Amino acid sequence: MSHSIKITRFALLSVIAFVFLFNNIAHALDGREIMKMVQDQGRKHNTQQSEVELIIIDKSKRERKRYFSTKQLIDQNTTTHTLVNFYKPASVKGTGLLTEKEDQATKANQWLYLPAFRSVKQLRSDEQDDSFMGSDFSFSDVAGRTLDQDTHKLIKEDEKYYFISSVPVDKTEAYNRLDLVISKKYLVPLHIVFFNKKGEKFKSLANKGIQEIKGMYLVQNAVMTNHLTGGESHMLRKETKVAIKIHPNDVSIKALKKS
Repeated sequence: MSHSIKITRFALLSVIAFVFLFNNIAHALDGREIMKMVQDQGRKHNTQQSEVELIIIDKSKRERKRYFSTKQLIDQNTTTHTLVNFYKPASVKGTGLLTEKEDQATKANQWLYLPAFRSVKQLRSDEQDDSFMGSDFSFSDVAGRTLDQDTHKLIKEDEKYYFISSVPVDKTEAYNRLDLVISKKYLVPLHIVFFNKKGEKFKSLANKGIQEIKGMYLVQNAVMTNHLTGGESHMLRKETKVAIKIHPNDVSIKALKKS
């Protein structure tokens, strides 16, 4: 009888262990689910406003500085509207960029206002890969990426990070692949490596100075390094406000023309 009881207990423990293991496997996150968590973290508030200092450093370590304000409104959690207005130095003052990015789209719509011509130009798809105001960021980098703009694969994880490989759905994009390191604590990408069509390590983005503002984690210093040119650019976020009142008219073509 005692032997039978031992077998029964062993069998019961085996079943419990199997169920526990199965549940862990069944609830393992895949790459897209992790990136959805990253997206949701950045959308805890549907409005934000910042002052940004853009520092452009060439391979000879010469610096140029530009300053702009940015307003962002997420409309019904489906389309992100972002307006950038440059106000210093005089050579770029009045230049504006409007970005509208739908969740289901693989490309954003972007319009550039050039005060010298007093005209608004909609950027073509290929023009979005051009340099953003002479920096190592492209216009598409500034727009950000939608969740399903890429397919996401979880390569590995440890106690602190998820390691994700993302491949653009649109094969005409400038990037062939993006490798991301995601902080489990903040659900923010801390490092992204961009590979070009030749499979070369093209650019790297390091996100530093993560700050919590009203329950949302935001990057305060984004550093883009161009491995092919030797240049790098810093976007330093200052005076950030979230959950403020921003009207749709404040992030529109009309507002862009007033830059």
